[in-house]
Amino acid sequence: MPGKYRARVTSGNGIFFRTLEQEVLVYPTPLMATFKQSQIDDEPHQLTIQMEQASIEPGSVSVHAKFTDTEGKTTVYQKNSEEKSETLSLDIPYASTPGQYKWRSTLYATDQLSGRSLVFPLPEQTFAVTDYEALEQAEAEREAREQAMMEAAEARRREREQAEARTTSLIIIGLGNLLVILIGAATWFVLKKRKARKLAEAAQELEAPPPDKDAESKEASEETDELDIDGSNKNV
Repeated sequence: MPGKYRARVTSGNGIFFRTLEQEVLVYPTPLMATFKQSQIDDEPHQLTIQMEQASIEPGSVSVHAKFTDTEGKTTVYQKNSEEKSETLSLDIPYASTPGQYKWRSTLYATDQLSGRSLVFPLPEQTFAVTDYEALEQAEAEREAREQAMMEAAEARRREREQAEARTTSLIIIGLGNLLVILIGAATWFVLKKRKARKLAEAAQELEAPPPDKDAESKEASEETDELDIDGSNKNV
């Protein structure tokens, strides 16, 4: 990282030690590489080199890049900067085959102050090319699966609700039938008991003895005598 640092170096022989301190300035790299991946068919990828005009001699920048495709085939691209230009753009043909690609490059330039040659090797980097049609198809298939799962879940929910409704209906019908049976049994029991009581009363009436005629005549005679005595008393 660019900035001011203090370096400390200590040396010794086991008895005496010596420490040396010095300020060190770390300057930003005078060259910056940016890779822009194309997302449009037939539009090339672009590797852009931005140079520090105060440090790099104009027109001295060149790039040597190697691109490796998905099958391991390596293609080399080279380009030199134009005079008085601060940028260098290298176009890389668009690759339509889906997969992962690798690239690495080395930058060359001349220091403007000292005139010495500068070399900047860049680490290997990767980028991927996506098959958008396959991605859209996969997305459509995923949405179709989710829709099918939702419809299946909804169908199971409806079946469960219908089964619960049928169970509730059967329970209500069973309770209604049981109530009708209980009411019918209670009615039958009451009617039977009432009928039995009437039969018992009728049987008692049939079994009772006929009234005594002599007793009735005697009672009538006694009543007549009483009436006669009462009449005689009144005449006296």
